[in-house]
Amino acid sequence: MNEPSILHLALADRLAKLRDNVLNPKFELEVRITGKGLGNVSRTPHSDGYEKGKVVSLVAHAEEGSRFVRWMNAATGSYPICNLRMDSAKLVFAEFEQV
Repeated sequence: MNEPSILHLALADRLAKLRDNVLNPKFELEVRITGKGLGNVSRTPHSDGYEKGKVVSLVAHAEEGSRFVRWMNAATGSYPICNLRMDSAKLVFAEFEQV
């Protein structure tokens, strides 16, 4: 009897994941903090990858002594809440300044 080897099973699993990624692509969202102030950004929902059309809400939270200035790159504006529709991989910068 020919049973599949571990290598064959691993290859079959990898091919299944690749096929799923081609049929249902997931897009990465990277958020970076910039400026001389301190803060962070929360996202809802939080995920390693988003399906096409998924809306992700970003909220900028300034730490004490800092304020949120603006979104840059894939997001724009100076309001601390931003909604992004995922249709490709995106890079967003959140700028904070000291007050």
